[in-house]
Amino acid sequence: MILYVPLFTFNCLIIGDKHGYLTYSYIFLLGSVITIREKYAPILVAVFVATLSIIFAFQGNLPFFPETKLSFFADPFVKLFNYRPLDPNISIFDYDSATPITTWMFNNYLVVGIAIFTTLLAYKIQLRNAREEIYSLLTNMLPPSIVARMSARTHPDEIIADGHDDVSLLMADLVGSTSLSVRLTPQELVSTLNRIFAEFDDIVDKYGLEKIKTMGDGYFVAGGAPDFREDHLENMIDCAIAMRKALGELVSSGTIPKIELRIGIHAGQVVAGVIGKRKFAYDLWGYAVNLASRMEHTGISGEIQVSEEVCKRMIGKYRFLERGYVEVGKDDRVKAYILIVEN
Repeated sequence: MILYVPLFTFNCLIIGDKHGYLTYSYIFLLGSVITIREKYAPILVAVFVATLSIIFAFQGNLPFFPETKLSFFADPFVKLFNYRPLDPNISIFDYDSATPITTWMFNNYLVVGIAIFTTLLAYKIQLRNAREEIYSLLTNMLPPSIVARMSARTHPDEIIADGHDDVSLLMADLVGSTSLSVRLTPQELVSTLNRIFAEFDDIVDKYGLEKIKTMGDGYFVAGGAPDFREDHLENMIDCAIAMRKALGELVSSGTIPKIELRIGIHAGQVVAGVIGKRKFAYDLWGYAVNLASRMEHTGISGEIQVSEEVCKRMIGKYRFLERGYVEVGKDDRVKAYILIVEN
């Protein structure tokens, strides 16, 4: 459009060719399609070249315009540089020596058209790359399905919220990380936490779960939300085992100082959604979330503690040791179990 305005003005006002702008309209029509679907660019360029070839092959006398010479193809640049004195009311094809001029015109339109196509295509690719980068950043903050729903919203204030009947929840805490803040420099502490959580991120992705957030030295994972899968609870237990193993390997290799992991797991109903106007986040709420948190808080350092609900559902696939009742709130006690992991 930026190029179209001066070309139109040049044709209509300076040169006086009231029809020449149709050529550039044709170019920009195809160019606009390319900006929407760049994969069609080679086809459209071929159509553009073929169309010009047909026009000049007929020397302006097209069968479907038997009474009309194609005067709107009278090139303004030909007239501007006085390649030949042309009557604006007569087509250049009416002149005896029109062939060299039409050849020049063909080259001119071909170069201009391809240049415009290339510019629009480059702009489209740049815009697409920018959108992909933004999408990548968003999917690092939110689940992909939630990003898709946010993009499809008709109003920016539309609420995204869902109820889930069966979601597995894992809360993990790095035991001993608080004392590290005294012994390590800020760079060393952040580097240590980043190394641990990066390992956890890879494990969560491996088992098809969703990292919800980190909370200081805590780590929160959900399975079965926002996208349900039948094996989410089994995958959550395998994820917990893998997280504990990964942390142990980092410590034993000397990569990080000695830290232990305390994990709690529960499964139940939750409400999930996106909150916040700035730095928005996908989060979960409900009694099940609180119980998973209590499983972690009342757990044993280095162990994986689960609720009775988890034990009942997974008793045939994993071994559990009954620990007894633990406090999960005022006047509220529930049974807890320790997952027996074969080393």
